[in-house]
Amino acid sequence: MMIKKFIVATASLFCVCNTVFAWSREGHQMVVEVVSRLLSNNTKEKNLSTAATSLPVQQTTQQKTEQTFTAFEAKDHTGEKITVCDKVFGTRFLENSNGQLTFLNLGAAYPNSPFTIVIFGNERANFKEKPELYYNNKKVCATGLIKEYNGKPEMIITKEDEIKIAN
Repeated sequence: MMIKKFIVATASLFCVCNTVFAWSREGHQMVVEVVSRLLSNNTKEKNLSTAATSLPVQQTTQQKTEQTFTAFEAKDHTGEKITVCDKVFGTRFLENSNGQLTFLNLGAAYPNSPFTIVIFGNERANFKEKPELYYNNKKVCATGLIKEYNGKPEMIITKEDEIKIAN
């Protein structure tokens, strides 16, 4: 019975902490304290919400720092929304192709590029400058979902605020 109570309490509290608190040292300590209260024999709390609300509120002032990845590291993050920062080694605008694709090859020149940023033709109007000219030979940081296409990671961006020239 004690193990079942522990599992239910831990799973419930983990869900609450993940949605309400930044996972931090303070959040971890709160999980430990609530579970301890639920498991103790002399506790007055009979459920998770009572145990959690009886704790003193701790506010964290930690700021979440955004982690960035290189073009070579992007392959390890397929399916995730991340920021990739690296040099654009070459670009190509396929004006006459279906979709009028623009490719920005990061990390190395095509065909050895480990990562590609893709802009569809109907999204080009969202950029002040022609992306294939503006970003070429510059270090950029782009944020978006990593997908795999023909065994290589890529990111499709749709607007200018998803890509910035890095310092």
